[in-house]
Amino acid sequence: MIIYRRRRPGPALVLLALALTLGALAIYAASRLVYTASLDSRALNVGLTAPVNSLEPARILSHEERLVGSMLYEGLVQYDEPGKQAKPLLADEWKYEENGQKIVFKLRNVQFSNGKKVQAADVKTCWEKTLAGSKEGSHISLFLPIAGSSDFLQGKSSEIAGLKASNGNILEITLTTPNAAFIYMLTHPVFWVYDSKDSAVPPPGTGPFILQQNSEQRLSLLQNENHHQGSSPIKAIEVKIFKDPAQALAEFKAGQLDYLDKVTPQDLPGLRNDPELKEMLVEKPLYTLYGIGFNLNKKPFNGNYLLRRAINYAVDRQAINKDVLGETYIPLKGVLPAEMPGHNTDIQGYGYDPEKARQLLEQAGYPGGKGLSPLMLAYNQGEGHQRVVEIIASQLSEVGIPVQLAPLTWDYYKKQLASYNLVLFRLEWSADYPDSDSILYSLFHSSHIGSTNYFAYNNNQVDLVLDSSRASIGDEKERVKLLQKAEQMIIDDAPCIWLFQTATAKLVRENVDSLEVDGLDTVDWFKAELKKPVLSNALQTPTDGKV
Repeated sequence: MIIYRRRRPGPALVLLALALTLGALAIYAASRLVYTASLDSRALNVGLTAPVNSLEPARILSHEERLVGSMLYEGLVQYDEPGKQAKPLLADEWKYEENGQKIVFKLRNVQFSNGKKVQAADVKTCWEKTLAGSKEGSHISLFLPIAGSSDFLQGKSSEIAGLKASNGNILEITLTTPNAAFIYMLTHPVFWVYDSKDSAVPPPGTGPFILQQNSEQRLSLLQNENHHQGSSPIKAIEVKIFKDPAQALAEFKAGQLDYLDKVTPQDLPGLRNDPELKEMLVEKPLYTLYGIGFNLNKKPFNGNYLLRRAINYAVDRQAINKDVLGETYIPLKGVLPAEMPGHNTDIQGYGYDPEKARQLLEQAGYPGGKGLSPLMLAYNQGEGHQRVVEIIASQLSEVGIPVQLAPLTWDYYKKQLASYNLVLFRLEWSADYPDSDSILYSLFHSSHIGSTNYFAYNNNQVDLVLDSSRASIGDEKERVKLLQKAEQMIIDDAPCIWLFQTATAKLVRENVDSLEVDGLDTVDWFKAELKKPVLSNALQTPTDGKV
């Protein structure tokens, strides 16, 4: 330690202090050079706790696949969460024509990772290839606003008529109707751009990294030197895939990982109380809903909104979150997650009110639950769902509503859900794109009955309001107002029990900077970097020259 005194030191003391300081600085500088060099060359070590089965945009389904895929691919636009708007990425600019039914994009001067220049025709052909190869209904539905996509899917046309490339860098997208939400849909992986004519698997993209090695346990990625924003601060990424979350956490604690993508709810309380690890813990609310759905085609829920409201008031979301989930989720009163564009903070929704539940139950024709047959609550086994539905069944029984639990395998559950055979069912829905439309339109517009409207919810007035919100091109305030109106109408109809907004928990080592997670649980990998050490204040020469 260097101590500053009021009296002026003698020459010998000055020389000794100066020598010690310079020596320390030299030693530190030498070690810093080594450490800095290692940071410049070493990879960012990422840990995942689920497999990456595919990195082809048409086949990307899981969060982990989307996370790694975003290292390789980009879309025309990206989502700016702080500004809650879409901003240019591969597109330099865009404009609306024909009253919002056509969007004209001008592309940047961009290359694929194989060195080939990206043309508007490449965007068209890769999107057509993605749509042709998509099996997931929710992914296919994202293309349907584009004119001619249905004919292309049905084999009536060899191309999507609503996509037109011209002048090398101009892409025109004609929609079936004006759609203000479509610009946000373009952030989804199905609209990532890649070289569809390259035979590599996965094909070359424009993202900040290039895949070098892909195995079941590990993926290696190197910096894309052709990236249009320049070289990323990180030179390489090593992704290690763990079958056991406990092993992943152990390796993070041992310093072998810089970023652990998922922490289990069971480990979260301990991490929150760990003096060191709590500083590295990142908890982020997501645009994801967890709830219980009513099949409005089946008794006793069809035509009986009073019964549906009664059930909503009978559920104590706070107690479930505290006693079962370890306060890892966020209780919901309405449809939309907090922080999502269009979310209304003034929504009252449904709080826990068992007395009101009893009153509504009587008004619904079932006083004290008399005459109400046991409700069969179906859920997929695993992931802690049983503990949640058990406490819901217990809470409903307290107001006289009988419930029987029906655990199903995942595959059978999905088939029964898609066939509308379930009366009461667990449901989790993650927004496909960062806009309220992704939840309100996808889940509750009648045009999605048979695909993602699992409740068979059909309200013509809600349809009209949602359609009007999509038609509000250039008037974002009016669009948000309409979305909030639709949300309130849906809440009043109570087609489901809104339980929680889910959240994610991750560990990020302190030497990692600018690694930000958004509401879709994605990361802008181009911004992330490994921090370098700075000189300690104790080793810096005083600015006044005194020792």
